[in-house]
Amino acid sequence: MYSPAGVHRIELKERVDIVNAAKISKPAKTSRKNCFPMICVVCVVVVVGGSGVRATTVDYRLDNVIMDSGGARLTGEFSWTFGEEFEDGEGIFTSLSVPFTAHGLTDLETTIDIGGSIEITFPGNFHDDGVDVTLFFIHPLTAITTASVDLGRSKYDIGGNGFHAGGFLNGLISQTDHTPGDTNGDHSVDSQDLANLLGQFAQRPGAENGDLNGDSWVDLEDFAIMRANFGAGALPPLAPEPTGNIPEPASIAIVALSGLAVFHRRRRRSLCA
Repeated sequence: MYSPAGVHRIELKERVDIVNAAKISKPAKTSRKNCFPMICVVCVVVVVGGSGVRATTVDYRLDNVIMDSGGARLTGEFSWTFGEEFEDGEGIFTSLSVPFTAHGLTDLETTIDIGGSIEITFPGNFHDDGVDVTLFFIHPLTAITTASVDLGRSKYDIGGNGFHAGGFLNGLISQTDHTPGDTNGDHSVDSQDLANLLGQFAQRPGAENGDLNGDSWVDLEDFAIMRANFGAGALPPLAPEPTGNIPEPASIAIVALSGLAVFHRRRRRSLCA
């Protein structure tokens, strides 16, 4: 027979064992202090991922790109998508037609270097069924300005339907919504475009392209295009136009170009004397 004290000691020991077992099986609490850094890391990732740079897409076309073989035209359109840096974007042709070959957009390989060239190829023997076209730019293409094809360096070799090799007579790479005569990409033809054309007159085009017909030279033919489109895309005047005999911008330009032409002739004569 056990004494009451002994029974009390046994019951007390059993209670201690039960409490210890409960402590072991109960999940440990995680302090908020330990959890906070993990939450912060997740938040940073979400914020950084959510603040990504918005992509911009500009659409271009091969404009008046004429081969020296029978006046055949190379046509096509492509899109250029970029983030922070225009030059780091990617381009893809959405339509393409190459003369003298049955190959089209689905099987031709294209490489767009927005800063200097476009390559169109189809691996093969040129005398059999190959395509090798390279269009070099005089100036890098931008999101708002056109680029003239460098007629001195751009070449093509095309087989399949006879053999054709040569260069180009004309060529521009321009935005699909480009306004003829617009040199600075503001979608209007105004006095600033005229100033750009005059600054490039009788020479190869500059970055704000005054070569409007794609022949790699700025001359009276380009001025004729600008004159025909002068005022296109311009916003309506905010105030009534003044009355009186005020020369039109095109008339002023003719006088300026005439003076420029005389200057070049006199300069040429003085150099030859």
